[in-house]
Amino acid sequence: MTNGEELADLVRAGDVDAVRRACVKIASDRTTKVQDNVAALSLDLIRLGLSEISHEVRTAAWYVALLSATPKQMTSTRVPPYLDPETTAALIGSRPRAERDAWVALGFDRHLTAALRLVARGCASRPPGAGYTLALIRRPLDFHLGKGKAETVLDMLRQNPHLLEEEIWH
Repeated sequence: MTNGEELADLVRAGDVDAVRRACVKIASDRTTKVQDNVAALSLDLIRLGLSEISHEVRTAAWYVALLSATPKQMTSTRVPPYLDPETTAALIGSRPRAERDAWVALGFDRHLTAALRLVARGCASRPPGAGYTLALIRRPLDFHLGKGKAETVLDMLRQNPHLLEEEIWH
């Protein structure tokens, strides 16, 4: 698949699974780049109101934007929480280190789970300041990156004991 008009057509059609797979493939290739017109289309679609486009088109556009837009282009938007955090982390993780770090800094306000995955994997630096620890206090279950589901904060801390040592007791 090319990443030009075929990808744009998939976005316009709202074929979320095909767009997600294509974006992950492009991200893993590292020599392929999303064409500027497709990146611009994705940003334009994201900025439209939900009454103007379907949820599927908007979701597909988000995956392309995560792969192609700069953090600066995204500062006024909020990454929706319904995006798959693994895919989000993979797409952002394919970017240069400086962009990954900038995305993670944005992610603590916009997509905490994906940002946490990037930091935990060593793909991005932990953002400066107290934001990381404050996020742990505000949304502790988002810090559960292990297998299964943590139902309570205690479950999450038992399954992720490094958080106590690195975040609470430091």
